[in-house]
Amino acid sequence: MKTITLKDVAKKAGVGVGTASRVLNNQAHVSEDKRQRVLDAIEALHYKPDAIARSLKSKRTGNIGVILNDITNPFYSKVFRGLETEAKSSDYSIVFVDLFLQNEDAIGEILSFYRSKVDGIIFIGSTVTTEILEHCSNFEMPFVYASASLDSSIDTQGKIYSVDIDNEKAAYDATNALIELGHREIALILGPVEDKNSTFSRKIGFEKAMKEHNIPLNDSWICYGDFSYDSGYSVMKEILSSNKIPTMVFAISDLMAIGATKAILESGLNVPKNVSVMGFDGIKNGEYNYPEISTVVQPRYEMGRLACEKIIKLIEKKEIEEPVSILEHTLAIRASVKKL
Repeated sequence: MKTITLKDVAKKAGVGVGTASRVLNNQAHVSEDKRQRVLDAIEALHYKPDAIARSLKSKRTGNIGVILNDITNPFYSKVFRGLETEAKSSDYSIVFVDLFLQNEDAIGEILSFYRSKVDGIIFIGSTVTTEILEHCSNFEMPFVYASASLDSSIDTQGKIYSVDIDNEKAAYDATNALIELGHREIALILGPVEDKNSTFSRKIGFEKAMKEHNIPLNDSWICYGDFSYDSGYSVMKEILSSNKIPTMVFAISDLMAIGATKAILESGLNVPKNVSVMGFDGIKNGEYNYPEISTVVQPRYEMGRLACEKIIKLIEKKEIEEPVSILEHTLAIRASVKKL
C-alpha cells in the first residue's frame, strides 16, 4: 500500500505543499476555501490518523494538560492513575508538568500549556492563589482543580470546577477518633503555613474537635513541615526535645507521619506504646511501614477520574451537573495508634 504524503494531500486539494503544511499546523494566512480543501483531502486520503483531520476541524488537540504539585509525593500517583485511565477511555492524552513544590511557577506552566494548545488543564495541588485564578479566567480554556484550595477573594462568577474532600471535616473526624481513644495530649504536624487547603483547613478541624472536648491547645505542639518524610522527622525531633512529650502525634500527611515514626523509634521510644502516630492521605507506603500508619484515607483514584471526567465534559461542551464535587473520606485506625 502506498504511503500517503503531504505532497499527495496538496495535489488533491489543488494547493501548494506549503499551504497544506500551514493548514496542518493550524497557521494563519490561509483562505477558508483552501483550508477546507486541504481538510477534505486529508480525510479523503486518510493522511495519518483520521484524528488529525478531526482535530483540525474541531480545533482540539486531544491533549489535556496536568499541573502536579510534586510528582515525588506518592499521594499523586493514584490520583494520576484515575485521571489517566479516564482520559484513555475517551481517547485523550495527558501532558503533565511538575511544580516541584514551587507554586509560583504555576502561571508560567499554564501559559506554556495555553501556547501549546492543550484542550484543557487540570491543576492538582494544594493552593490555587488569586493570581492563578485571575490568569485562568483570562484564557479561553477549561480548568478543573483537584485536591486544591481555591482563593475565595476573587469573583469567579461560579465558574469553578473542582474535586476534593472536606479537609476540615476529615481532620475533625480524625481528631475526635483519637480523643475517643483516650488521647488528650496531641501534637499536630502541619504542612507549609501558607497552604490554604491541607494546612489551613485541617488545622481548623483539629482545633474545633479539641475545643469541643475542652482540651487546651499546646502551641508548642502545633508545628509546620512541608509534607515530606524529612520534615516529619525533623519536626518530631524538636517535639521530643521538649520537656513534655505528647501521647499522640497527628501529621497531616502520611509521609510526615512516617518520618515522625522514625524519629520516635530512634529516640528509644516505642510506637504506639509511648507515642501514637496518625497520618493523612491513605498512601500505600503507610501500610508497609512498621507499625502500620493510621490515616485518613482519601479516594485518590476517584478524585483523579472525576477531575478528568469534568475536564472532558467542559472540552466537549457537555453539561456538568455538579461543578464542585466533595468526595467522602474514611478513617483507618491501625497499629500505630494505641487506646489509652
